[in-house]
Amino acid sequence: MTTNVVATLEGAHVDLKDVAVNAAHLDKLLVEFLCQGYAVTGPLDLTGNFGLALRDPLGTLSGAGQLRIGSGKVVGAQALRLLGSVARIGGAVSGLLGADPATIGTSPLEFDSITGTFQVSKGVVTTRDLLYTGRGLKMAVAGEYGLASGRMNMDVTLDHARGQLHARVTGNAASPAIQVSPSSVMKSVDPRSVERGLQDLLKRFK
Repeated sequence: MTTNVVATLEGAHVDLKDVAVNAAHLDKLLVEFLCQGYAVTGPLDLTGNFGLALRDPLGTLSGAGQLRIGSGKVVGAQALRLLGSVARIGGAVSGLLGADPATIGTSPLEFDSITGTFQVSKGVVTTRDLLYTGRGLKMAVAGEYGLASGRMNMDVTLDHARGQLHARVTGNAASPAIQVSPSSVMKSVDPRSVERGLQDLLKRFK
């Protein structure tokens, strides 16, 4: 990791300029030390510029950057509940359309890569192009996530071989509310049935 650090004593503010992280192992950082609910494993490449106040790092973090995570797994408990449920409901909907849900991926929480750009303002991360690429599926995420509060407001689009699933995820990351809107290839599916199924799946992961 390389960066230029500029620190000011007044207010204990730190600026991190030209941050460059190359192939950092996230399992050591997020899983073993920070234990983030949305932790993943895999090699991280990250560049950006950031600033924060030491009195409240998560609440004051601001900046912008881009990231790429290589092949790994989603291991954070909250992410497992959310991502696993969305992926599995995608498989369930595919089954209703006559496809074999197993073709979507036998291990939906493993991924080939996660890429995206992001901005951070006072601890709120915004992305418009976060892309999860897994075995037989892709999941695009656009929206906001509060680092300290866990509040989220995101649009999720899941693509697989036989269709597409759109979902709006809002509320607290620990127990988000999910609204599903089937795409045109899923017109025969009742949106309310899909929502109920997704909520049931979320309860099983709690």
